[in-house]
Amino acid sequence: MIRYDKPKPWMKENYRIAEEYAGMVKDILDKIGNALTSNDSSVTKKFATKYFEWEVIKSSVVARARKEKPYSHYCPLEHFRVVMRKTLEAFKTSDEVSAPTITSLLEGEELAPGRKFHGNSERYKIVMELGILELEGFIEWTGRKTPVSYRLKKPIEEIEKWMVEKFG
Repeated sequence: MIRYDKPKPWMKENYRIAEEYAGMVKDILDKIGNALTSNDSSVTKKFATKYFEWEVIKSSVVARARKEKPYSHYCPLEHFRVVMRKTLEAFKTSDEVSAPTITSLLEGEELAPGRKFHGNSERYKIVMELGILELEGFIEWTGRKTPVSYRLKKPIEEIEKWMVEKFG
């Protein structure tokens, strides 16, 4: 007959070891979480975008990325307007918006008559548009890196007015 009224010494030791491991795991997960959402300016950048300037050339929006070894991304003005409208639509329903959110909204949509959105191969247009909004001060980076998320800094009505002035 086994009696359970007195705890065995080895059971206490196992419980102590389990508590230590649980504490260590909690500390590790806390450090990972803090690193991903850190608001410390020495660790994170002010902007999430890689773009530093943009302009409208004829019927395209052009954004330049990386000051050293720069390159440019081009987006037809008509496509840019559709992506911008979807972004504003996303901000009306959510506080935070990311490129995957807008990609899912554009699935099956036409960027121009007879020209459907091609998914991840055209994701650069979304990233470019979010970068331009960030450069213009309409949105700000939340600090999240996976996925990079943004929140509004200015009212949607102000962005819509700016959009009409710049892109027609």
